[in-house]
Amino acid sequence: MSKKIFLLCIVFVVAFSSAAYSQHSVGVRGGMVAGSVRFSPAEETAFHIAKPQFGVSYKYLGGDKYLGGIMADLNYTEKAFVVFPRAKSDSSYVRSIRTIELPILWQPHVYMFKNRCRLFLNLGPYVSYHVGSEWEFISQENGVLESGEYDYNTMRDNNLEYGVMGGVGFSVYIAKKIEVFAEGRYAFGFSDILKNKGIYNKNPAESPMQTISVSFGVYYNFGKKSNK
Repeated sequence: MSKKIFLLCIVFVVAFSSAAYSQHSVGVRGGMVAGSVRFSPAEETAFHIAKPQFGVSYKYLGGDKYLGGIMADLNYTEKAFVVFPRAKSDSSYVRSIRTIELPILWQPHVYMFKNRCRLFLNLGPYVSYHVGSEWEFISQENGVLESGEYDYNTMRDNNLEYGVMGGVGFSVYIAKKIEVFAEGRYAFGFSDILKNKGIYNKNPAESPMQTISVSFGVYYNFGKKSNK
């Protein structure tokens, strides 16, 4: 079912992009990410915060302010998750994952304050590729006990990740061509970071990631913004 939803999102974005027109924008963005993993069988986990994200962005707005347009990012994102070996444990296992991420998102929006601001939503699929990872054993009392580079194993680990992403943001036109924005997003992964237990017996049955991010950035707009 999750793969069908993912494919429908792709079809929707492609179909909408063919009908949109007009304003093109390019920009840069940066922010912070908190991540976690949904293990099955369940393990005690927590969100790990304060990981960086930055990248470039392209936005294509249509003429209808409610239907909006599409946007695509190419981000360098560091995701992480925390696992506790037992309940109320003093120590934890933290794994950080460096990824290259590509979201393609539908962006409905409304103009506000005499077209000087926009309130927008984002929704669509994303795909990312893991390019590296590190691990740490951390004690709340004694700090980092052990750490090292995570050794990827093609039998055990998935480098490719995909899912859906949604968010809300607000932007301000500070000049005719310059738009600054702030945005929050939630990403829900469908793929497992560890391959199915049937392939590698020590793996959990499921291990998709989820992330929450806050980012800021600036766009340079090509063409006249819509007043519809």
